[in-house]
Parts: sequence; structure tokens; C-alpha cells
Amino acid sequence: MLKWLLLALGVLQGSGFAPFDADAVSIAPPTSITQLSGKSLRGEPSRLSWSHDGSSLYVQSRDGIGDAARTRHFQLRLGRDGLLPLEEEPDWAAEYWHNKVLETAPGMPWLKIDVSVDRQRTRVAPFTGGFTTATASGSDAASSFTLAYVTLRYLGVEIGKWMTDEPKSGVTFGWGPAGTGAVAFVDKQGRLALLDKEKRQRLVLRSSNVMLPAWSPDGSYVAFLEKHGRSNYQLMSVALVRTDAPLQ
Repeated sequence: MLKWLLLALGVLQGSGFAPFDADAVSIAPPTSITQLSGKSLRGEPSRLSWSHDGSSLYVQSRDGIGDAARTRHFQLRLGRDGLLPLEEEPDWAAEYWHNKVLETAPGMPWLKIDVSVDRQRTRVAPFTGGFTTATASGSDAASSFTLAYVTLRYLGVEIGKWMTDEPKSGVTFGWGPAGTGAVAFVDKQGRLALLDKEKRQRLVLRSSNVMLPAWSPDGSYVAFLEKHGRSNYQLMSVALVRTDAPLQ
């Protein structure tokens, strides 16, 4: 399957990529590229990026949260086994990630993601054992705190939602190539979905527990991770073939 993936990628890269129409593509079944684990990554996957020529993928992992988190870097050359540890994130990967998580569509800045923040105040009663009816006071009094949820919507479609402990936009969506206005995102059921600038949607069947969708630079593939269990991940990809494209 991986050999077929590389062959198709080479053919499609030479043909260029027309504006994306979700109704005019044939979506191949998801194909496994390789299996990853929290042990090999030494953390949880946090970034997935394509090289400019589509021949390599970059995977970043994070161990911990906030400023104290440790980041590690890996490169996977398609068609070769195993992750190659890197000292730092390559420039091409950083550039790809920057464009992947922009608030506006690359090349089409009038198309913008709407960001909303919902702050919910939560009151927590102290637990004193049993089903007591006593009223707590002083240090035992009920406390309250505010939770903030960020929701991302593109053309009215929800493409991400999380509690604001850390930015997670890149985990839930990724822009298509510049000028397409298309986006790959994780729907509410954890499946991979595609949305074009005319609000047409396509669901990728047999995808689940999806994270970090990343559209290839030529628009021919979407790579993503599927989480299995607590710390196992399958690096997957789906091929997108235009059904209205002339034969080369």
C-alpha cells in the first residue's frame, strides 16, 4: 500500500492542483504509513507537517504542559522504515505549521475562522462524607472557578473545540494548499472531514480518533494520526483524486 501511495504522489505532484471541490474528488480508503507509540516518541504527538516536495513528514512530540513541556523532533521519509530523531524542528516544518494553523485561509485572507470563547463559572461543593446536609463555612465553603472553552468555526461549521489549557488548533484542523480555501478537520465524532470554500463537506469513512490532519502541499493527500488506546498512534493518509481531472 505504501508503494502505491508513493507512486500516486509522484504522478499527482507533476499535474498541479486545481481549486478544491469536495464533490469532485474520489477519496481512497485510509492507508497506514507507520505505527507510533508514546514510548518511541517520548511524549504525545503535537505537530505533523509535510516537506515542500511531499517526500517527508515531520512529527513533534511534547512531554508535559505549558512552558515546562519538553519537545522532541522526528522526521519520517516516506518509503523508509522508522523515525529519524532530529535535534530541532526543520525550517520547512515550521513554515508548514505556521500556514496550517493560520486564522485566515492561505492565499485567501477574506476567508476567516471565527473564534468564540465561552466562559462557564462552575461551583464545587466540598465533600465532607456521606450525604450531609450541613452548610459549609470558612475554608470548607464551596468554591467556584471559571472554565473557558474555545470553539473554532469555518463557514459556520465547527472545526475545533477545547478547554483553554493550551492552544490546540493544529490538533483539530489543517488548511489545504494556498488558494483553495479548503480545510481538513476533525468532526464531533472524531472522524476526518473535508470542507471546501463553497461549504461542501466530505467525510472520510473508516477514520476515527483523528488528530493533527495535515494536507500535502500539492493537495493530493491528507495525513493524520489515529489514537489507539492510551499511547499508541497510527500514522495514516488518504489519497484525494479529482474525478473531473483529465487523464495525464
